[in-house]
Amino acid sequence: MGTWFQWIADVDASDGEAPVLAHEIVTRLVEKQIILPDVVAGAAFGDPGHEPGPEWAAAVNTPERWTPDGVRIDATRTVFYGGQGGYDWAQCPRCDRMIDGDLANGLLDGVEVWLSGDPSAHPCPGCGGDVPLPEWRWDEDYFAFAALGLWFWDWPRLGPAVHECVRAVVGTHRLVYRAGKL
Repeated sequence: MGTWFQWIADVDASDGEAPVLAHEIVTRLVEKQIILPDVVAGAAFGDPGHEPGPEWAAAVNTPERWTPDGVRIDATRTVFYGGQGGYDWAQCPRCDRMIDGDLANGLLDGVEVWLSGDPSAHPCPGCGGDVPLPEWRWDEDYFAFAALGLWFWDWPRLGPAVHECVRAVVGTHRLVYRAGKL
């Protein structure tokens, strides 16, 4: 069976601004009654999260008969991952060089360093520039390394309401979206 998820990650949010942006996103989603204001233990796939609000169906393209699980808001460095499946390449944002195989896997060697607060820059074999881990682009948006993001558990496909709400708060930051299954 499995569990479906969707996430939206802001890969440009700094460690310092992520909690402020997260608070504003939650405030707006609560005002629209898409989520409830209180964080509830176990509401988001076993993690603390916000339960769906009475207007949750306005946030999705096609509402289902069931009420979805909760929404987890991460405002600290988090690895957003794609679930089942995988990736074939990563792409340098500076020169668009695509790397695959062991080179792309090698970027992941820096995850623990990045989670501890370092930018974990890796040289691009195309342009030679040191590119921080969050800036690399991944095949099928399989990964995002971000200090701010939202996980929607077992929600039907999100419609524009949530994306517009997040965009209104974060401005021109690069957002990465992924839907997947565990």
